[in-house]
Amino acid sequence: MYFVVIIVFALLLADGLPPRELNLFPLGRLNAANPAHAINMTLILVTAQVLLSAAYAIIANQFIIRANDGTHAGLDRTHERHSRAGLGLLILLTVTTLFLMICTPWLPLVRTVWRLDRWPLAAELVILAPFFASLTAAWLALYPADRVIRRAAIDQRVLDGAAPRPVWSRGVYLAYKFRHHIAIIAAPMLVVLFAKHYIDRIRYDVNRATRLPYAADLLVGSAVSIVLFIAPLFIRYIWATRRLENGDLRDRLERQCKRVGLKYREILVWDSHGLIVNAAVMGFIAPIRFVLLSDGLIETMSPRQIEAVFGHEAGHVRHHHLQFFVVFSVLSMLVVGGILELLNRFTNIGDGILQLIAMVATLLVWGAGFGWVSRCFERQADIFGVRAITADIDSCTPDCVIHAHPEANAGLFAPGLCLAAAHVFGGTLQRIAELNGIPREAPSWRHGSISSRCRLVHNLADHPSELNRFDRKVINLKATLVTLTAIGLAIACWLYWPSHLFKKSHTIFSHPLPAHVQH
Repeated sequence: MYFVVIIVFALLLADGLPPRELNLFPLGRLNAANPAHAINMTLILVTAQVLLSAAYAIIANQFIIRANDGTHAGLDRTHERHSRAGLGLLILLTVTTLFLMICTPWLPLVRTVWRLDRWPLAAELVILAPFFASLTAAWLALYPADRVIRRAAIDQRVLDGAAPRPVWSRGVYLAYKFRHHIAIIAAPMLVVLFAKHYIDRIRYDVNRATRLPYAADLLVGSAVSIVLFIAPLFIRYIWATRRLENGDLRDRLERQCKRVGLKYREILVWDSHGLIVNAAVMGFIAPIRFVLLSDGLIETMSPRQIEAVFGHEAGHVRHHHLQFFVVFSVLSMLVVGGILELLNRFTNIGDGILQLIAMVATLLVWGAGFGWVSRCFERQADIFGVRAITADIDSCTPDCVIHAHPEANAGLFAPGLCLAAAHVFGGTLQRIAELNGIPREAPSWRHGSISSRCRLVHNLADHPSELNRFDRKVINLKATLVTLTAIGLAIACWLYWPSHLFKKSHTIFSHPLPAHVQH
């Protein structure tokens, strides 16, 4: 869902939509007669997006519920169908939203014809209204299927000795969905759009004063960077969180933090009415870094299992995954920008088609590249989670490479994994999947399937040489990201360094810029 929401806001930040070549219903000149046909067709398509999403969700809900026949196999089929229905909804929303913003005059209708661009965020909220309405309708239609799955998960927890809890109501369910799937992205991005509204008003003056044709865009980019940097402060209050109270669990986690070198601002409990079993870490630096443990995780997992999950989140921090995600973001922009630069120089493709190519290229880079990088990082965090709980393992098998020679395999980066710790961690992942109603073999764009992650840690514990190979693979991946980004930035500076600044920087470059890139 996060990927789809990011795409929607990226479209709002793009200029010049819809492309003239792809606009099915041109509005014509705004001072001409009222283009009623174009407006009416656009509004019909806006309404159709909401109705189509609702119809899809109603059909999917019935398809999911019919799979539940009271058996374990039926419940597994229910989980699988629910997962597929969610993926189908994301695809449907992505396609319809892209069509609405690229092939119809929905954006200029709201911004220019209705003149809502006069007020900060007014136009953006109206433009987003069909997307939000479609999600709301789909979630409400899928609530009965979600309730079946949550009810089964709660019954399983009661059998395991947990206190019974009611399944959330429609209102609580919908509020949770919006807070955790929409607001986490929308809140910081609305701040960025607010800043862009005022930067666009002074764009000409800023560019003229700096003699940089992209100075205003740099200001927008700076606003994005600042907002993303302080985003954890938003999320702490968007999600229902509270400080983890003092006690044995907090003491154990604080000791683990000291052992693994994790610095943070606070450990928080993430309230989900006990229905979500998960954890998260957010924040680039310790003063604004929060570690979140859901109430469902604390209620249903043993302290050692919670430490395993906590160790996984600590692995993301210790391996600097957030920072490398930023590097990937910069690299993706450079790749897409390079493609557009080549097409602009050597073809006669119109600006509208170029924008469409840029969007498609961005989707491909992120859909394939980011998913692969994220899955690699998740597995590296899994390995760190195994290592983080190794010190607390009391007994292990004689053939464990760690406990057979503890004096040679101490520390978080020992050349091997403890067999017992790997089984504890793998069991924790499987337990989380079971309690969240996630099929173990269900693929995940960012994380990979639970089964594949469990198989990896068990295999690496059995074969230390494979662990060394995996570590080198991730190191090479990070080095490649940094190297390609540095090369891309150097090429971009060479191409777009302004001539009037270039003359002042002759000690850096010893040859003039090509005439076609001088300003």
